[in-house]
Amino acid sequence: MADSEIHILIVDNQREEARFLKTTLELLEHGFTIVDVPSGEEAMLEFIKPLDLIVTRNTLPGMSGLDLIRRAHRRHPTVKSILTVERITDDLRQQASEAGVTSLIEKPYDAHDVSSAVQQALFGERPGQASPAAQPSSDGEFGPIPPVDAAEVGRMLGPQMFALGARGVAFVNRKGEVLWRGGQFDDRVRFNELVVFLARNLTNSGTIASYIGQIPSTTMQYYDGFNYDLFSISVGVHFFVALVFDGDSQNMLGAVMNFRRKVIRDVIDYIGVDAVLGNPEGTWAAVKAGRVAAGAPEPEEEIAVPDVIEVDGAPVFTYSSAREEALARQAAQARAKAKAEPTEIIQVFELEEIDKDTARIDLDLGELESALGEGGEGLEDFWGAVEEEGAKIREDAISMDEAIRLGLMDDLNP
Repeated sequence: MADSEIHILIVDNQREEARFLKTTLELLEHGFTIVDVPSGEEAMLEFIKPLDLIVTRNTLPGMSGLDLIRRAHRRHPTVKSILTVERITDDLRQQASEAGVTSLIEKPYDAHDVSSAVQQALFGERPGQASPAAQPSSDGEFGPIPPVDAAEVGRMLGPQMFALGARGVAFVNRKGEVLWRGGQFDDRVRFNELVVFLARNLTNSGTIASYIGQIPSTTMQYYDGFNYDLFSISVGVHFFVALVFDGDSQNMLGAVMNFRRKVIRDVIDYIGVDAVLGNPEGTWAAVKAGRVAAGAPEPEEEIAVPDVIEVDGAPVFTYSSAREEALARQAAQARAKAKAEPTEIIQVFELEEIDKDTARIDLDLGELESALGEGGEGLEDFWGAVEEEGAKIREDAISMDEAIRLGLMDDLNP
């Protein structure tokens, strides 16, 4: 059975829970056909369609999730089912077994709990094991998620979290599975659900990065909230780092950009550039093919791409297979072409000669001061007030030292 032929029904009257479950299944990249409804009665209307898996909340308005699964088996005897519950008891486990429930998930659950249960139900996979039949389609356009020592990445991120003053930091993969996290995460944030939606944005950012030539992707997104502020930074196409701050932390933007420029680059170097780039034969080749199909001219002469990409004269990344990809080559060709072509000077405007016969404008400063004085303020008082206002220091102003510390400007005396 092809993945696109697998039909999944989600039943949950809590819309945020349903959205979280649906997004988690979409991030598995199997191309499932997914429908979500808020009640068992509405779910029964879907029984006339093909059905392979039900993911339902047990506590529903009207019939319970267990009752729904019993009814589903009458119409679809081979349907698999996952029941989400507040607490697993021996009695509930017995009832679920008698109703033919495939798997029980206790709240609170995260993306890994859900994806593992779904893989087990549909493909017989156990956590950490991938079936040969399911693996190719689950790789998606970026290829399989590479293995990584999350604990080592955590050791790189942890000290920086305290230096930034963040409440928490997490290292997450593109399926929304938290691989490592440190700090404190308030329950109000519902972080395990939040990262699933951030993961969806990561996939979109990876695709966009392939078009604009950001290799590897280190896209940063900022979310301004009342209680908390959130920064999300891509680590290539497979991972991202999430930073949680107290609300009203806009002044941390410079420090986080500095964190992105230094620490995230170190993490990418540790994981490996080729690993975080994704599937070069998929994404990058598809982008190149799309540009050629759209009529983009192919370069007449091949220009070698250096093994080491330099930024401000400092080596940053060493590429292997990635350097042969079209985007990097096009960037090198564009730079070489810009250096080779002479700069064309364009005259934007012309200064016309002043007509000597034009009457001059005579301004009597004495009369002006007198006029201003009639209004209750002399010219001298006016400029004195301007000088006094200019000498005031705004409450939100920062010193040069603080600006350097936040990464907003370079140190003039290194």
